[in-house]
Amino acid sequence: MARNSSRPRILESASQLFHQYGFDVVTVDQICQDSNSAKGSFYHFFASKEDLAVQLLDSLWESNELALEKTFSKDKPPLEQIRDELHRVYSQARASREKTGQINGCAMGVLATSLSSRSEKIRKRATFLYNHTRQFYLAAFEQAQSEGDLRADFEASELADTMLVIVQGIHAMGRTFNSPTRVKRLVNSAFSVLVGNN
Repeated sequence: MARNSSRPRILESASQLFHQYGFDVVTVDQICQDSNSAKGSFYHFFASKEDLAVQLLDSLWESNELALEKTFSKDKPPLEQIRDELHRVYSQARASREKTGQINGCAMGVLATSLSSRSEKIRKRATFLYNHTRQFYLAAFEQAQSEGDLRADFEASELADTMLVIVQGIHAMGRTFNSPTRVKRLVNSAFSVLVGNN
């Protein structure tokens, strides 16, 4: 039982350490020490540090998917779904800054962008997860257009792609500038860009 409980601790420690110091800098020994786990437990659950990163992406996705399902609830109008998703970026930035003094950005995005060029396994996993995120965006834009509530000068698929880029870009800018105020301005501008004059 104790051994099984070490897996989530290892994932949590790895997420924080990778985010703070970078994948290359952090060692397995540091992860084990930070998570209070034996090295044998690490290799029981993860074949390598790369395998840990892949499983970490999946773990991060699980929590993100729950948030997406709530944000893109069919009980809400599609434009409200889009607005709420952008506001979620701001809420995450503000909470991170208040808790740690630093806006950490998107943990999944940081891990994916830093490792995708060097690991085909991670690149494929990240691509799969980003495509799933895009499906939530696409459904909202298609519904808004079908209801006549959204600009028709762009295809819904183009708007979904643009929103994916915008969300990750705002996360990156928040991490760089460490300013919730700047993130809020970017979020407000992004909504106007995406929905046009609606």
